[in-house]
Amino acid sequence: MRRALYVFLVLAGAGIAGATAVAASDSRSLAFTIGVAPTQLAVALEPGQEACQEPIDVPAQFDAVEMMIGTYVLPGPKLAVDVRDAATGAILASGLLPAGYLDNSTQSVPVDPVSAGRRIAVCVRNDGGRRAALYGGIAIAARGSEARVDGHPVDADLTLVFRRQRPSSLLALFPDLAGRAALFHPGWVGAWTLWVLGGALIFVVPLLLAASLTSAERDRCVHCNGHLGGRARSGD
Repeated sequence: MRRALYVFLVLAGAGIAGATAVAASDSRSLAFTIGVAPTQLAVALEPGQEACQEPIDVPAQFDAVEMMIGTYVLPGPKLAVDVRDAATGAILASGLLPAGYLDNSTQSVPVDPVSAGRRIAVCVRNDGGRRAALYGGIAIAARGSEARVDGHPVDADLTLVFRRQRPSSLLALFPDLAGRAALFHPGWVGAWTLWVLGGALIFVVPLLLAASLTSAERDRCVHCNGHLGGRARSGD
């Protein structure tokens, strides 16, 4: 039984080390999305027109905005992307997509870093000489948010993906994941609760199992000693 306990502890330690290594090496650039699949041409932008999607809550920092764009077969026009404060309209970050990209292609536009916790509007302006179209989905795809063209609501939502230009490992992202999960909780639960539960799962559970095995071995030894003692008295 003692050997089985040692084997169990070694396997548990190896499992924890392996899971940590995988989490540390699993790099991800995705910060978050607004959950809109690119199922249709959501808005067409003539030169000078601007489409905005707002409001958007930011659960994780990002520094690139990704979108799918239709160009009607021709090379794509130059597009300007602004990230604005949803309440004040102040520009928080901006970026530029140069002309010449392909029709129906997905493009990522670098912008200044935008921190988590903000509520924003993302606006795309056609600064080129020909029209372009932004892909998106039906208007109810992004609940609580809507798309507008030059300030007028449209019956669609834009497909927007928010990324980090420098991918982060899953291990490094755990604080953000804990914070997001803590949004859906009873009042007494916070991100700290998930840290405690994660630590319990990784460390406490194996220790409890080890203690259980140790207790079982001790009980077996007591039983064996009692049995041998009885046999010795019988021999006397």
